[in-house]
Amino acid sequence: AGNTALHLACQNSHSQSTRVLLLGGSRADLKNNAGDTCLHVAARYNHLSIIRLLLSAFCSVHEKNQAGDTALHVAAALNHKKVVKLLLEAGADGTIINNAGQTPLETARYHNNPEVALLLTKAPQ
Repeated sequence: AGNTALHLACQNSHSQSTRVLLLGGSRADLKNNAGDTCLHVAARYNHLSIIRLLLSAFCSVHEKNQAGDTALHVAAALNHKKVVKLLLEAGADGTIINNAGQTPLETARYHNNPEVALLLTKAPQ
């Protein structure tokens, strides 16, 4: 709930709508009722092309939702390896701790995602 049109475009992987909304001035940093930015939503649904659009619009990779999760935490929990790699390349901070006291690496381990955990251990801190 509380999703903007941009949140919905990102959730449904509508690249053209996302592009138009961003060019029209929609703010990618606005949060829904769960505190998710559009980047959280795109990471949750594993939409790489949308994430690239958001990053090109300077969407912050460090924003936390109400659970204290960054988009990197979300991707790590859901085993979205390509999203994790893309977020790390964009400068996502693997040392940010969520409300459960976990870094993205600890989140990946908690959810039994060893390949994502390996990516995160190799990332510069």
